[in-house]
Amino acid sequence: MARAKTAKFEEFILEVEVDPTGDAGTYVPLCGLTDVSINRSSNIDTTEVPDCDDESLPYAI
Repeated sequence: MARAKTAKFEEFILEVEVDPTGDAGTYVPLCGLTDVSINRSSNIDTTEVPDCDDESLPYAI
């Protein structure tokens, strides 16, 4: 199993893309962060579908 790469808070640099001139791909680091909280969520919808031939089987997702 692959393991995620981690970094210490003092090594964490958050860069945001700025596009004032229409030049995409220009990133600038944010300075002055004192605390960071990262929330991730999935935007995948799932639907459970029963097996009509054998209703004793678990639903397929």
